[in-house]
Order: sequence, then C-alpha cells, then structure tokens
Amino acid sequence: CCCNSIWNCCHVACHGVIARGWCCYNSIWNCCHVACHGVIARRWCCCNSIWNCCHVACHGVIARGWCCYNSIWNCCHVSCHGVIARQWCCYNSIWNCCHVACHGVIARGWCCYNSIWNCCHVACHGVIARGWCCYNSIWNCCHVACHGVIARGWSCYNSIWNCCHVACHGVIARGWCCYNSIWNCCHVACHGVIARGWCCYNSIWNCCHVACHCVIV
Repeated sequence: CCCNSIWNCCHVACHGVIARGWCCYNSIWNCCHVACHGVIARRWCCCNSIWNCCHVACHGVIARGWCCYNSIWNCCHVSCHGVIARQWCCYNSIWNCCHVACHGVIARGWCCYNSIWNCCHVACHGVIARGWCCYNSIWNCCHVACHGVIARGWSCYNSIWNCCHVACHGVIARGWCCYNSIWNCCHVACHGVIARGWCCYNSIWNCCHVACHCVIV
C-alpha cells in the first residue's frame, strides 16, 4: 500500500492502521470510505472514514449504532431491542448506557437499576427496586407524593410498591385496605363496609375480629 509516499507491507501478523482510511487485516489493505460504516474484523470498525479499534478496556460508543464490548464492535439496528452487556441497552438504533446514578426509563419496557438494564415483560409483574413496579410491560415509578394504585394488586405508599395477595388482608396505610387482592381507599366522605370484618371511618379502615365486640361509630 502506498501512503504518504511510502510503500507499506501488510503481514499476517500485522493488524493495524497506517492511515486514517486504511486498515491492515489478513494481509490485505482495506479502505474505509465515508459511506462505508462496517466491521472488517472483530476489533475493527469503520466510522467516518476512520478505522477504530475496540480494546478489552474500551467500552464505549463511536457512533449511534455501534457499541464496543469485549473487544467486539456490535451494531444496534432499528429492530434490535436488546442488551449486549449489563450496562448497555439497544433502543432506537442507539446504544444507551446505564450508570450507577442513572435510575430511569429509556423505553416502555426497560428500566435502569444498579447499572443494569432490566426488561419488563407482559407476564412479568414484579418490583426490581423500592420505587419501581412492572405492570403491562411498563416500568412505573412510585414517588413520595404519589399515593395511588396502578393495578388491582399494587399500591404505592412511601415510595414503595406494595402487593396485595389473595391471602393478604391488611392495611398498609390509614386510608388503604387490602381485600380480595385489591387495594381499596377509604375517603373522609366514605363511611361504609367493603368486607364483613372491615369498616371505613374517618379515612381509616377498622377491622372487627371475632373476639372484638365493640363499636367505633
């Protein structure tokens, strides 16, 4: 290959770059054009007419659709929504990084927690962190000021999602009662009974046990 008025030889053991647009691989000189964004070897990627090397310690993105992981360049296509590493998620042809301090959602089904991208499937109704709940393939956040119900069996209280099971008949807050896997709210104007042993009074659910013979109103 002729570069800068010098003939350069590409040996089998010589895998390197002699100029911005030329890369030596398998004893052949390869050219990287502006329109040529691709990979000729596991560690080499062509981007913006420059050959870039992906080292073991180099975990980063050189272009919107390319991510370096384990010395290999990986491409993120439009239809490719997946995770190649614990910290990297592919969404809208872009590799997104999940840092320790980054607790958020980049897509309806993806949540960043503890530097890991977690997926929320349709059949996956659970909690990965105190303030996050998976429902209908969407990660929902429970804030301090957000006291409500996103699903029949889930209630948000003190930034924590609480689950109401069939066998769990109890109260997690003054105005919330768990009955038949549903969280029920007791308002100031709501004075009534939702179950045989439960009565709503002054925004509080009160329970009447067998041994408890008394009157609250």
